[in-house]
Amino acid sequence: MKRLFVLLLFCIIFLNSILAVDSLVISTGSKDVLNFKISTAILKEAYSILGLDLSITNTSLPRSIQLSSSGNTDGELCRATVIEALYPTLIRVDVPLLEVNTVAFYLLDSININSWDSLKPYRIAYERGIKVTQESVVGMNVVATDDLDLAFKLLKYGRVDVVISGYYNGLDNLKGSDLMDKIKTSTPLNKVTLYHYLNIKHKDLIPKLEEALNSIDIEGIIKAVLALN
Repeated sequence: MKRLFVLLLFCIIFLNSILAVDSLVISTGSKDVLNFKISTAILKEAYSILGLDLSITNTSLPRSIQLSSSGNTDGELCRATVIEALYPTLIRVDVPLLEVNTVAFYLLDSININSWDSLKPYRIAYERGIKVTQESVVGMNVVATDDLDLAFKLLKYGRVDVVISGYYNGLDNLKGSDLMDKIKTSTPLNKVTLYHYLNIKHKDLIPKLEEALNSIDIEGIIKAVLALN
């Protein structure tokens, strides 16, 4: 009986060592825009403190949140808190990664935008899956595109009047474009704080990750990424 107990204990320890998490797969809507570059840099440093590798799966924003909320990936790279009521299986890591000013990008001098309501007369494009924008333009003349690049192409060719995007993401997308010298931006329509989210199956990891994030120089990382872009 004693030998059987020792054997069972050994098996449990062995299985735990196999099943121990040493890497996580996190999904995101796009690795190419600036918000996601910044978030990736911050989180890779935080996870490395915990001895964990971070792998990023790049897909569309709607597909990304389907994967993370269902547990097919381990979490969501960065999102606004508006997702929490819609996806209760995603648990916020309660340390802000960055703040994003949402603005309107446009070309015509005649356009005047200073609030969400002031967008009503215009044709609007935005990247599909941005929940805050989606909820703010309900009932307006909108086109939701698969990516930000397509939204700006619609603006360039006169198919829409306005593109709604985070300020830094928009400028990053326009870099090298012939629109760069012509583009105008509105005052901020709102300010959104982005957080990292883990699937509920990793809820026990969250306090350790919050401690790691609080120990690193997030502002320094943001400045370093901005300097490279």
